[in-house]
Amino acid sequence: MRVRFLTLAIPLLIAAPIAAIRWEPGSEDRRTNKWDLMVTDPITTDSCNMTAQGLFVFQNFTLINLTRARFDGNGKKQAIDNSVADQNITLNHQLTYGITKRWEIDAIPLPLIINDNSREIDGPKLGMGDASAWSRFLIYEQTLEQRYIPSVLFFTQLKVPTGSVDVGDATGRRTFGNLMTETTIGFNTMWEYRPVVINLNFWYDFVGGSFFHGPSGQIYGNPGDVAQFNASVEWVLRDYSDDSSVLFAEINQTYQGRFKPLSSQTTDQPIVYSLQATIGFAEFIDRDTFLIMSLSATLYGLNTYQNWGPYLSAGKTFGFGRS
Repeated sequence: MRVRFLTLAIPLLIAAPIAAIRWEPGSEDRRTNKWDLMVTDPITTDSCNMTAQGLFVFQNFTLINLTRARFDGNGKKQAIDNSVADQNITLNHQLTYGITKRWEIDAIPLPLIINDNSREIDGPKLGMGDASAWSRFLIYEQTLEQRYIPSVLFFTQLKVPTGSVDVGDATGRRTFGNLMTETTIGFNTMWEYRPVVINLNFWYDFVGGSFFHGPSGQIYGNPGDVAQFNASVEWVLRDYSDDSSVLFAEINQTYQGRFKPLSSQTTDQPIVYSLQATIGFAEFIDRDTFLIMSLSATLYGLNTYQNWGPYLSAGKTFGFGRS
């Protein structure tokens, strides 16, 4: 899979027509435009690009995920067992609204998950996942004059345990939530040097409630809060002549560690690390309707799974509240 990604990505990068690139961070054109890099945000690292003021966006994200192995604590691939749903489809229906030029709100109220294990004989199972809502506030926007100072965004999110849980399930295939409430705060930073975009993000998750472990069917105590660090380098090319197409490729690494800062308890959860690659494109059907297709794969990891699969998305914008 790594060879396949390099084979696809390298010619794409070399063939990029530089004349089609326009980099104007902070310009009026960027602030009033309906979609720019925002169309790639759900698939890639969260960036600092905002939905325009007064725009309401409805988007469906469908991720077809295939699990082929797991990485242990030494980064070595191990076979997955029958307790892991090695094929699943996630359908997220996301709502976004730009309250001001610097503030937007988002929600995924009804996520749906289909889990399927090819080694089981009872077929796929469908259930509702955990709902979430979040807010993004742009503290500072990178400008052409101050191009070395990145855009900075403050991020908050709430995930609630609405996911279906079958406590009698010993396979993990009929479990679509984890019984935990998670409140996230953090900052996103972004440097734009078209066609290259650099993102550095830090989040802290306050975790409440117990944790349900599907493969064992056991409910455990709170596993601890989560600190997450995410960094990515994106290559994004947009055709400004007709404002219709976006091509993108990305290398994205995520680091996650659990700990219990308010007590003397220690957590037995290991550090999780993953390195992923994504390539894809977004196409505007018109100025208000777009489609996104991409392919992602885990290149390397620690205490995580080797996943790959296609990503499909369609969205529609509505100018509620816009003059």
